[in-house]
Amino acid sequence: MNILRVLLLVFFCLLSNAAEAQQKVKMQFTWTPLPGAISQRIAIREVADGAWYFDPPVWQNFPNTVNTHIVEVSNKYWITVHLQSMTSATTGPTTITSLLIRHPDLLHESQRSNGGVTNFASAIVGLVPDQDYEPDNITLLDSSAIDGRIIFKTELSTYRTGSADVHLVRPPKNISEVRDPTKANNKLEHVDIKNNGSKPVTIISGTAVNTQFVSVHPTSSPAQPVTIQPGGVQRFLLWFWPLHYNFPHYDFAPDLTQPVDQFTPQAIFVTKDVAQIIVPLEGHSTFDADINYDGKVNLGDLGVLRANYLKTTTSLGWDPTADINQDGTINLGDYGLLRAQFGDERSQP
Repeated sequence: MNILRVLLLVFFCLLSNAAEAQQKVKMQFTWTPLPGAISQRIAIREVADGAWYFDPPVWQNFPNTVNTHIVEVSNKYWITVHLQSMTSATTGPTTITSLLIRHPDLLHESQRSNGGVTNFASAIVGLVPDQDYEPDNITLLDSSAIDGRIIFKTELSTYRTGSADVHLVRPPKNISEVRDPTKANNKLEHVDIKNNGSKPVTIISGTAVNTQFVSVHPTSSPAQPVTIQPGGVQRFLLWFWPLHYNFPHYDFAPDLTQPVDQFTPQAIFVTKDVAQIIVPLEGHSTFDADINYDGKVNLGDLGVLRANYLKTTTSLGWDPTADINQDGTINLGDYGLLRAQFGDERSQP
């Protein structure tokens, strides 16, 4: 995901949270039908202030004699209006206007026209109660956070008796699998979000992570929304997948002396009504051959490799963290990678 886009999303979401709406605006749109058209259609969509997404368009079809349409829209959202004339049954529609409006003051109105003059106009004709409105109603029920932040770890204790989990993550073997949680080679962290309201809540940007190389499952986006029913809980899994050991690029951590803001490494879960949950993130990468996870490649890693030499995935006591090239067997191929990185050491803590 583009980092700048996510930062802008967070910034505008923070601003827009202050403005709550409990009524809808009744809008009337009028236009001049395109001469010669066989029919026409219109799609009106809403998008929360500052967000980058739009709901999929829902088209309404009209005869070419119709020149007015009234719709109820939220007064805290941007509205896009697309009007198309069907000039041919075979060549498809001609878009004759695209209008972007912000309510209720219309300060940001802009209009673009293609295919002819439309004499398109809009007007507010009334206010109506917003039956779907609820105050922000999602809460962070639970997460695997430490000191208020998720720290990505490798579960070394699972495979090595007496070893503790470490806060270093080695690169994955196959870049095509990095977004599959079942292929993650570090511990899956989690965020549990609860809907405390009486209406369903749709999470529309659970993947808005402003740190690269962090994935979220299930993905949540306009194309793949995640809906939480009233009283329900949705768990989102998070994991870290550094591609190599370029530390300035792959190391990230929040500054705990500063308040959380749009520059903090974080996962951001935003709903359609711009309620949001933010969880700071921390991750550190290390070398492929750092199999004792101390931030350097030396004789300590060679000792672990020798202790597991010739083991395979079916061997008793199989330790996948000792399989440097992750091919299911600990052999000369792993020795070759260790030799190539021998002596390398992290320059950052």
